[in-house]
Amino acid sequence: KEQEFILRHIKHIAFGTMGGLNIMQCKGPTYQSDNNLSWNAGAYAEFHFNYIHAVRISGEFISRHVAGPTQYYDVHFDESTQQNEGLVKTGLWNHQYRFGIASLDYDVNLTSLFSGHKQNRVFELEFFVGPSFVRIFNEGGKIDSSVQLDEGHQVYYPNLISKGNK
Repeated sequence: KEQEFILRHIKHIAFGTMGGLNIMQCKGPTYQSDNNLSWNAGAYAEFHFNYIHAVRISGEFISRHVAGPTQYYDVHFDESTQQNEGLVKTGLWNHQYRFGIASLDYDVNLTSLFSGHKQNRVFELEFFVGPSFVRIFNEGGKIDSSVQLDEGHQVYYPNLISKGNK
């Protein structure tokens, strides 16, 4: 009796992983740079009420890389004043954004809904909708290698300067 109960409920639970290279279409021009590829990875768990309806909980980590002209501080140590001196310049900056997404979704198997359930179907189309929580973990980056710096100069992203990270 206990084994029958477990089998009846366990067969409705599914787990999975996901990942790959992501493409996000953003407004604005694109720039050739030595930036890394954007990628994502995640995992999910689903409970299927039947062959059509399910509920899904998922988590995903995304690393987004994009290049663009950005103002930065070009800083060098001035021997005569014994202080750091800097200028605001514009150059190609390789941005890196890291964020996570947690979602709770209602899932509909459209293939089973419109054409019936088949046990060994290779491809199924699913639609899911629900609330998501997005958390940006950090924004970082570096100046592109195409930007030539004078010897002894360092660059700082402006938002790092404003936070006191000189």
